[in-house]
Amino acid sequence: MNKKIAVINCGSTKKDNACPSREMYDKGHLFRTIRDFVEQDYDEYYILSGKYGLMKPNEVIEPYEDVVFFVQKIFRERAKKEGRILKPVPKLEQEKWGKEVWDSIDWEGYSQVDFYINIYYWAPLKKHFEHNPDKFKHHKFKRRLGPNLKEFKNKLK
Repeated sequence: MNKKIAVINCGSTKKDNACPSREMYDKGHLFRTIRDFVEQDYDEYYILSGKYGLMKPNEVIEPYEDVVFFVQKIFRERAKKEGRILKPVPKLEQEKWGKEVWDSIDWEGYSQVDFYINIYYWAPLKKHFEHNPDKFKHHKFKRRLGPNLKEFKNKLK
């Protein structure tokens, strides 16, 4: 199969009703911009969630509290101000999640897989994909939101 796919992060800002995963997080500027970019440039894409794992864009999901693999102080404080609850995931559960994501589809059936996900999601996935770095590429985000938004907006046609 000669298909190029992308895997993108979910977002922390969610709608408060059940809807397709491609719409659940579209209140977030970065999520929306990356989603628009991969919809334009890739044959197919998936959304990665700490709660749901690998999701198809039209998969209907329920809203949920934030599920996080690593919570920096700044994110804890911001979530608290916004009235959100962060549910940290222990390391063993992260490893199990990574294996479940690996087992969820036939990754070898694609010619190229680009991951546009944060380093916290990449950490439990890395060992499953590092055997072929030319095919499975992790595109790291910059530390701040602005440069990431600018980069993906520039990629939109």
